[in-house]
Amino acid sequence: MDKLIWFSIPGGIAVFSIGLVLPIIFNGSYVGITIVAIPILGFIIQQVWRLFFELFWGYNSKNRNIISTLMRDYNLNNNDAFLLWELTLYSENISDSFRNHDRGVWHYVMSFYSCSLASIISIYIICLVESIKN
Repeated sequence: MDKLIWFSIPGGIAVFSIGLVLPIIFNGSYVGITIVAIPILGFIIQQVWRLFFELFWGYNSKNRNIISTLMRDYNLNNNDAFLLWELTLYSENISDSFRNHDRGVWHYVMSFYSCSLASIISIYIICLVESIKN
């Protein structure tokens, strides 16, 4: 249920904006389809964001602040800095509560960026439909 809620937030943003410019989807006959479409669209938006993130700022990227700091301070190449970070984060010296907190934070970060992506998509949809109307 938790994942359904997280997927529904960006999907709801996108569907609501589409409903502003195409009111037919909020018509009584399309409510069921709209409710089913919200988490599906939200899942697609989150996966598009995660793909975009992995391509440009992924965990093994030089653009990540911790990786670039390790490379600079310890004169490491990208792969060694990534391995150092991963081995340190998942070593026995790091408590499970910290690791779980770190994963939870990333879950929120990815969800908030997905909502931002949904908002950007919504703005483009509204502008596109309004420009076609005029």
